[in-house]
Amino acid sequence: MAALLTPRTKIVCFSETSNLVGDILDVRAITEMAHQVGAISVVDCVASASHTPPAVDDWKVDAAFYSQYKVYGPHFAAMFLSTGLLERLSAPGLKFLPAGTKRFELGCLPYEMLAGMLALRNYFALLAGHDEYRGRSTIVESGRSMKILEDPLEDRLIQYVSTRPDLRLLGPNQSGKNRQPTFSLTHDRMPSQVLARELQARGLWVRHGNMYAWRLCEALGLDPEDGVLRISAVHTNTPEEIERVCEALDQFLPNVS
Repeated sequence: MAALLTPRTKIVCFSETSNLVGDILDVRAITEMAHQVGAISVVDCVASASHTPPAVDDWKVDAAFYSQYKVYGPHFAAMFLSTGLLERLSAPGLKFLPAGTKRFELGCLPYEMLAGMLALRNYFALLAGHDEYRGRSTIVESGRSMKILEDPLEDRLIQYVSTRPDLRLLGPNQSGKNRQPTFSLTHDRMPSQVLARELQARGLWVRHGNMYAWRLCEALGLDPEDGVLRISAVHTNTPEEIERVCEALDQFLPNVS
């Protein structure tokens, strides 16, 4: 990345986690590199927020965003802007509104959606084991609980793929800090569309395609139209469900020695 940055670089935009390969980037390190050349950093947390709470204070990032539905709420976006960036940006809102975030809010969102977002406090408190919502500490603790539930799912699917040389797992092949439980697989002979159709016929909800990562598919030598078989897991999934995926793949894929 250092080779790409120059004093002319103004904005560095990147995803903490790719929704195709499930990796986890070092947001703070990238942000520091951006700041060294005078650029601002903007991080897309859409594919990571389902598993790991955004840590904007630790990252020192200028802007971060995600969608509320990715954190089990209603379908609208949320964005963090640092105070320094807020002061520099010209806002599209009404001029007479007070300076700050108000000028970036174009009207009011539907009240039922806002109520749905507030209801997330109870859900995060449940995951965190707290008797009530305690702000950031509840969010952080709920993230730890999610990881405890998701790690066995990662471990099992990665272990299964390692036994099948005909399957290719994109992204890191170790669970834990290196990746989220978003798995993209390809088969050495069978199209991803066929893989997805066979699993769906067995009652498993998976997808195939490029997941809007067209250029990444091309860089990986994949046909973007067919893309990958993507298996996405979250903390509400169970080890038994992952086992069903493994068993289903064994049912229709050719035997391998």
